[in-house]
Amino acid sequence: MVGFSIHWSSILVFFALGLIGIWVAYSFLNKSGLYLFSILITTISFWLESANVFSYPIAMIIVLAPLLFFALLTCLNKFGIDEAKKLFYTILISMASVFIFVFFEAAYLDSFIKSSVYLSWDFLSKYVVSTIAFAVSSLVTMNIVKKIPTKKLKKFLVLSIYIAIASAIFAIIYTILVYSGLLSFGGIILTIIISLVSCALISLCLGYIEKYMNREVANKQKEEESKVEEKEQKNPEDID
Repeated sequence: MVGFSIHWSSILVFFALGLIGIWVAYSFLNKSGLYLFSILITTISFWLESANVFSYPIAMIIVLAPLLFFALLTCLNKFGIDEAKKLFYTILISMASVFIFVFFEAAYLDSFIKSSVYLSWDFLSKYVVSTIAFAVSSLVTMNIVKKIPTKKLKKFLVLSIYIAIASAIFAIIYTILVYSGLLSFGGIILTIIISLVSCALISLCLGYIEKYMNREVANKQKEEESKVEEKEQKNPEDID
């Protein structure tokens, strides 16, 4: 079902909240914060209706997906490919868990009112498609992340490009599979264009903010290391 109940300004509100959330989670919890944030944003985004932009539905999962890719790429750059794979599987499990919950809830509602309204593709499509789109876009981006010549580009711009690629693939897959039959061909094309523009702007913003977020984490790590060194210098017998 296509939701038109949320105003377009909700995109800015939920993105701002998501940005604050990942900043706080990563700054205070570091690697664990990325896991916690990814699980929360995955769960929350599924329950939000689409936002109405120029009379076309832009799913909130499309708006918030760049934050998931941001967490995934940050994990890859800071903690390595093995940790990034763990986060990737964690997000997939979170998506699958939400789908299973919604599936049984839909089955119960249909059996209660004796209908087939909820246990239908229109109702469940966004849960299935989101999982597929995230898996495909993540795998494609992870495979090309080292193949694009980016030596002459600034670090924040490189991250923005990677997030934009993943977000664009996600938006195209989601829009085509979910809105086919609900929107006209022209409506689907315009929805994709609006989604791509939104993802590009969001990706640029995330790439620019990343350097400040990592700088803050690095400063905290230096402060902790300096405190440890001070304690070791004051109490050298504890080391023995």
